[in-house]
Amino acid sequence: MNIQTNEEELRNAVLVVFANKQDIPGCMKVTEVAQELGLASIKNRRYQIFKTSALKGEGLNEAMNW
Repeated sequence: MNIQTNEEELRNAVLVVFANKQDIPGCMKVTEVAQELGLASIKNRRYQIFKTSALKGEGLNEAMNW
């Protein structure tokens, strides 16, 4: 994932990642999502990964209120 962390307009933006399909057995864990997206390399931006299930409506409100 190429995250434009040096763009002036996005300097203070936070990153919200929706790890959807969490209602499916065997889905990726949050740590796996972070690793696949290379989020550990982001040093100058706040980010949060939210476990969500759009089907069940879980995690969506928490993410939007973060």
